[in-house]
Amino acid sequence: MKSSYSNLPIELVETSFEKIKPRAVEFVASFYQNLFAAYPETQHLFGKTDMDKQGKKLLNSLILLVEGLRT
Repeated sequence: MKSSYSNLPIELVETSFEKIKPRAVEFVASFYQNLFAAYPETQHLFGKTDMDKQGKKLLNSLILLVEGLRT
């Protein structure tokens, strides 16, 4: 079965993600700041959300995604 990621430069994604990892907390905070600035209508979806926990979930999802690119 052909991977849907077959045309992605996997090494570039992996290398870029390794650079983000040491600043993961800042990256995740920046992601949500940018999301809410660009799409303020989404902020209410996170109204009762513990954003620290949500950030960890986002980061863990990204880790799984990047680690799964070669499978």
